[in-house]
Amino acid sequence: MKTVKLLSLIIISLLFVLVFFHQKVISLTLLPQYTGWAHTIEEQGLKVGIGLSEQEQARAKEIGIKYPKKVKTVYVEEVTFPYEHFALKTLGETLGFIGEGVINNAQVFGYTIYVRNDLDSNKPKLAHELVRVL
Repeated sequence: MKTVKLLSLIIISLLFVLVFFHQKVISLTLLPQYTGWAHTIEEQGLKVGIGLSEQEQARAKEIGIKYPKKVKTVYVEEVTFPYEHFALKTLGETLGFIGEGVINNAQVFGYTIYVRNDLDSNKPKLAHELVRVL
């Protein structure tokens, strides 16, 4: 009986910690994993992406981007997310970034903009993404 009580106490304690310290768990474990993944995605995009046209660079400069020549656009079938990482996938689903019925048209990682192939990147949409560039 003592073992059952001890095990119950441990489980309740763990649940208490998770409920009241979930923000710390996210910020200390998941956030560094996500930022590391995002940095890798940015580096890949900078290698294969297409640079902005002169007109788009001028718009980027107007918005306040320091290095508009560094900005690259990568056209993809689906905007990337770390689906292979269970905890990050669960976090993304919980926050509504991914999941049933969620369509992510574009995502910025540093100086790289990932855009779905079928998205028409007109001026307002491009400006919308450029404001997210570092």
